[in-house]
Amino acid sequence: MYRAIAAACFAAGLFLALHHPVAPDFLAVAFALWAVAVWRWPLVWLFIVPALLPVLNFLPWTGWVAFEEFDLLLLATAAGGYWRLALHEPHSRLPTLPLGLIALLLASWAIACVRGVADAGGFVFDWFGGYRDSMNSLRIFKSVGFAVLLMPPLLDAFRRDGERAAKTLAAGVTAGLALATLGVLRERATFPGLLDFSTRYRSAGMFWEMHVGGAALDGYLALATPFAAWALLESRHRGRWVAAALLVVLAGYACLTTFSRGMYLAVPFGLAILAWLRLRPDGAAHETGVLSGRARLILAVAFLLVAQVAFHVAGYRGALVLLMAAVMTMLVNALRTRPWWPAGWRTQGGMTVAMMLMIEAVAVVSGGSFLMERMADGNQDFKGRMVHWGYGLAILDRYPDWLFGKGLGRLPARYLQRDLRHEMPADMRFAQEGGNGYVLLSGPPTNKFVAGSFGMGQRVSSVNGGDYKAALDVRAFASTLLNVTLCKNYLIYETKCVGAEVPVKPAEGWQHMEVALTGQELTDGSWYSAQQAVFSLSVLSAGRTVAVDNVSVIVGGRQSLSNGDFSQGLARWFLSGESYFVPWHIDNLALELLIDQGLFGLAALGLLVAAALRRLAFGGAHRHVLAPFIAAALAGYLAVGLFSSLMDIPRVAFLFFLLLITSWLLSDDKTRLS
Repeated sequence: MYRAIAAACFAAGLFLALHHPVAPDFLAVAFALWAVAVWRWPLVWLFIVPALLPVLNFLPWTGWVAFEEFDLLLLATAAGGYWRLALHEPHSRLPTLPLGLIALLLASWAIACVRGVADAGGFVFDWFGGYRDSMNSLRIFKSVGFAVLLMPPLLDAFRRDGERAAKTLAAGVTAGLALATLGVLRERATFPGLLDFSTRYRSAGMFWEMHVGGAALDGYLALATPFAAWALLESRHRGRWVAAALLVVLAGYACLTTFSRGMYLAVPFGLAILAWLRLRPDGAAHETGVLSGRARLILAVAFLLVAQVAFHVAGYRGALVLLMAAVMTMLVNALRTRPWWPAGWRTQGGMTVAMMLMIEAVAVVSGGSFLMERMADGNQDFKGRMVHWGYGLAILDRYPDWLFGKGLGRLPARYLQRDLRHEMPADMRFAQEGGNGYVLLSGPPTNKFVAGSFGMGQRVSSVNGGDYKAALDVRAFASTLLNVTLCKNYLIYETKCVGAEVPVKPAEGWQHMEVALTGQELTDGSWYSAQQAVFSLSVLSAGRTVAVDNVSVIVGGRQSLSNGDFSQGLARWFLSGESYFVPWHIDNLALELLIDQGLFGLAALGLLVAAALRRLAFGGAHRHVLAPFIAAALAGYLAVGLFSSLMDIPRVAFLFFLLLITSWLLSDDKTRLS
């Protein structure tokens, strides 16, 4: 069985690598080498997989939505891990309780995936399938699928050397956080500036899934930030401690510059859980007056329920007040039971780090109006979310939907049927006629106010030289206005642009058009700049569709586009826009699970999370050095879920499930990992 799984994973990964739109040969070789490395060194993947998680997605360059480069890494890891298992025949396995809960979770996701594919009209394989196709159900299923697939190699790694495996995994998450924060720094240094906190700009990092909005960066930071605290608290060498302290400060900057109200609640909540669990005395609850384990569990569950109610009733401000009260209560309860840390360089350094974090927070609050605008709009935004949630729940119009959900990833396709005011702003679909491929580009069905907010685009390598021209073949059956632009941007925020609005007259056949793009002169950024040039086409007329083919952009006499004739389908093209993302996300984790998987899926995940948190806080793993950090990560992630959808970002959700499963592998041992 292990050999069969290894062979299947290797074949699937190699097939995927060889169909990569940009670098198939390189990735095929890299895939095979990584599979061999995992077979040879069984612990190495515990570091590499979480370390590379924030960077292995190149959607704006490939056009892949359903697949990503991170899938190749996981398939190679599974291939190498299972082949090693086939040779060494491990005998350990998880206890019955977590296995049953994980099986229940997998069943709920599998049922929802099948229902999602059926709701989309049946399975149709498409390398560039979008968010309304059957491929979207498989895209979302990947997070749980890969986490369960890697369970046997994960269990084998902990069986060999549990302490080393746990330390390697924590170091990998820490390294991934470092890469993610460097990505945010690079982004903000280019747009809008490291110290500019007044421009309406929210960081996305290297999470390109946010081309349709969402909380990919928020969820990742909530999961990974506690591991920066782990690196700081567990480092004994001064050099490593200084590096960890720098990471804590940079992670704080990344969290603050998301300008996400959910992040401002979730990360402090997770860190408060961390402080509470680390500072409590073991085995002295009744003597010191600290709450018992059972009372703390009841209090934690009650707090999550009250927080959800407070958010729904009083909005962000009510949830913020509740959070601050809980944080202060937990810290006071923890600190009253433990002598203060002795003076020394670590204490002085810790105070310096705390001061720098406070300075960052004050700078963001006082350095501009964007944060204040976000906070001032909180109550109004909450009212809009209530309406949005109501339309989302209306999708569940039958009893089976309430029990098993509408299906994974079906919200974007079904939302339009319930709320015509928040319809899809654009759509692009590949079509063929007589063996010739082209794209059908549409504007919103009725809402003219969001027309042009989204378009199909492609990265352009160089814009130096001036004299910008575009050429394309178009066909339309009604008068349509097409917007053609070439802009410097990062993902969804544009700065300098050249462009033109092109009227397309109705005609039966193809029309060839050549357009001069005018505006601000564009220049290439430096090698370390995050600035990119993106060519984009969008429909400015509601209810109109234009067929597009043979697209080219001439910059200084050079052709700057790839696959402009769409001979490779939608390779290298992607859909993106700015500020309007309502149809893609329900913006609440509980409602996301309910719509996708029904009460069955909501209960399955709830039971597994509750059991894991109980084990980390009060059960068989509560004395392990990593337990408080994993508990803080899971709690912070769930807190982000009060305000955001989180399961529609597969690689971030994968890390959540990986940590969830790891919580059952930690032994009850007081020994420090370091």
